[in-house]
Amino acid sequence: MAAILYRHGLAVVKAGGLAEINLLAVAGERLVGAVEVKRRYHEAARYPTLYINLRKVAAMATWSVALGVPAWFVVVYDDQVQAISLADLPGAVGGCRVDGYRVRHGATALEPVLEVRVNAMRLIGRTEETAEVEIGGPASIPDQSRMVDLDGQPLLRDQATLDQAVAIAGRLAPLLGGDRVGHFGPISPLDCWAARGDRPLVLVLTTCLPLPPEWHRVVTLPLRLVLALQATAQLAGLRAVVAVQADTDLCWLERTSRSHRTG
Repeated sequence: MAAILYRHGLAVVKAGGLAEINLLAVAGERLVGAVEVKRRYHEAARYPTLYINLRKVAAMATWSVALGVPAWFVVVYDDQVQAISLADLPGAVGGCRVDGYRVRHGATALEPVLEVRVNAMRLIGRTEETAEVEIGGPASIPDQSRMVDLDGQPLLRDQATLDQAVAIAGRLAPLLGGDRVGHFGPISPLDCWAARGDRPLVLVLTTCLPLPPEWHRVVTLPLRLVLALQATAQLAGLRAVVAVQADTDLCWLERTSRSHRTG
């Protein structure tokens, strides 16, 4: 992959241990793109579509806006290398569903994915041209769990935080027609999802307050998470909801600006 970009005058560096994307493209000393790479062990013509995890789409959108550069999704097949830009992705999406992928110890994890038409991607090279090239970039950072963003929120969420988010989304899901929920992992800019069967319905950004709603005039949310929620929901055709558990009350706000509250 790096060898193909080199032929186009671009170098690549690793995005880093806390990044949900793989690479950053560099021209000279200037960052010019964010790149997510997927490896598929079959020829490009075998299937008409491929899956892209929603959390990857959210990460690409966040990096693209933050750096002011385009983002690209690249697929390396057994015979060729294809790519599609984030800007062209909406016209290539054929649907959204909950699908499984294999994790360690043979277990299967579930999360929403976009189904993308392969014929909407463009050829950028042949697989035999992707010779191994050394890629520089940041090494693993110790004590990642103690790193915070500009709002003082941990960049790496622990299991207790993920469980709390899923519990809030679980309270909300039946009210929105869902019967299953899940989270997007400890470093994703997306929080939780709710679905009915294998059909995703809503992306949920959760937060928890210790006191009842009447004690709080405003709720502050990290901008990067709100951006990821809105951009990804719009691309996938899903509802976007902010859910706040204040003491025992559950309040939520949709992208349509409608607010709701339940005890």
